Amino acid sequence: MITRVGPMIIFQAPSGETMVTLQIVWRQDGCSIGLITRWDIDSDASCERHMNKTWDQYWSSFLDMIPDEWVAEVAHSELAVRF
Repeated sequence: MITRVGPMIIFQAPSGETMVTLQIVWRQDGCSIGLITRWDIDSDASCERHMNKTWDQYWSSFLDMIPDEWVAEVAHSELAVRF
């Protein structure tokens, strides 16, 4: 359901109908860029871009894109994918 692949964290609903990704890129100048993308079957994709946020701000934005019924379980797994 939630997996880390390199710098990307991927959530996929067990039904396979929703996928949300969080990717954080650190630039050489010390700035960070976070991309949060959500795909739903039979719906348009959505994407948010954030710059120079803390991990907690990126993670909160990621959780905001997760379907409501999965937020608590995904939030509980933060430490498993954070490092």
